[in-house]
Amino acid sequence: IFYLFFTGEEGIGVARSNHPFGPWEIYPYPILTKTQSWESYKVIAPTVIIENNKARMWYMGAKPDFSDFAIGYAESDFPFDCKYVLINYCNEE
Repeated sequence: IFYLFFTGEEGIGVARSNHPFGPWEIYPYPILTKTQSWESYKVIAPTVIIENNKARMWYMGAKPDFSDFAIGYAESDFPFDCKYVLINYCNEE
C-alpha cells in the first residue's frame, strides 16, 4: 500500500492506494491541524517515515504571509485506524 501525506486547506491529510497513480482512498478529515502558536497560519509540507509501527512526521508551521517558519514533529501509531473514502481525480481518456 502507498500512502500520500499532503497539505490541505484545514491541515495535513493522508490518502492511500494500492498503486502510486491511484485511485486513492482519502481520509476525509485532517490528521494534523494547527494547535501551537508558531503554527498560527498553516501546517504544511509533511515528510513522513513509517517504522516500528509508528508514523513519524516532520512538518512546517507557518505564520501569516509565510513570514516565519518552524519545524514541528508529530508521532502516531501506525497503521492508522480510520475510514477512507475512494476518490479518483484522473481524467481517463
